[in-house]
Amino acid sequence: MKPVLSLFFALLISPLYANPQVISITFPTTSWDYPRDNFMVETISQTQQNIKIPENVSLQFDIKTESEALELLGQKVYPTNIDGIGISLSVNNSNLSTSLIAYKPLQAGTYSITSKTLATLLNSDNQTIYTINLQPTQLTIKARSCQLQQTNQTVKLASAFQSELTNKGSEVFGGYFNLALLCDPNVKAFTTFFDQNNIQNHSSILSLDTNKSTAKGVGIKLYKEDNTAIELGKEWLFSKDQLNPQHRFSAKYVSLGNVSAGTVNAVATVTFSYR
Repeated sequence: MKPVLSLFFALLISPLYANPQVISITFPTTSWDYPRDNFMVETISQTQQNIKIPENVSLQFDIKTESEALELLGQKVYPTNIDGIGISLSVNNSNLSTSLIAYKPLQAGTYSITSKTLATLLNSDNQTIYTINLQPTQLTIKARSCQLQQTNQTVKLASAFQSELTNKGSEVFGGYFNLALLCDPNVKAFTTFFDQNNIQNHSSILSLDTNKSTAKGVGIKLYKEDNTAIELGKEWLFSKDQLNPQHRFSAKYVSLGNVSAGTVNAVATVTFSYR
């Protein structure tokens, strides 16, 4: 018999994958505002895409991006070219969610976030099936605050007689003045009064400018509308969520003892902070 030649072929079949698909992340032109003096980590824009994602996929970031990730709001936030603005990504069922997150105070203005490859989606065979690309995004940042309607005021006090201030601690009404703000929505405004002639003065009595005053033994005491004396150097709530808050204050002469007649000049500096 002629020998029979038998040939056996073993064919190894490998899965064949198409080129990775590109997912483009586009945030709308975004405007974001925050209280100027009370920054908090905050999500400022979100997008969600419904894509056909197979089971058991994983997000893959390059080593540098992964090393720079921050843990914020219970998730990983990855940096952009703007220091203080990051991006978070998550995959859930067929949804890819992406968020812009502010994690540092930024100056008001317009910022351009440049395009970049954020990550890839790998299947269970460690094959890249999607590439996730961020498209250029423009972000406008505005710090919520208020504007003082009148920045400098001179309060002309009514005259007081020396005989009305003979007893230490006695007071005589001098006059009124108003402070008014124009505020952005959702702002808490806080104010602090200081004695310009003695910044360390934490009493409720303004000291006199000795270069411009000739009277002795007298000071000026400031009161809120509810007749509560203002404690110098102590911050208090001026308004909450009001667009045009205003308060009327009163100023009174107060005897420090051994009053002598003359002119009186005192200066209060008023500061505001916004939250």
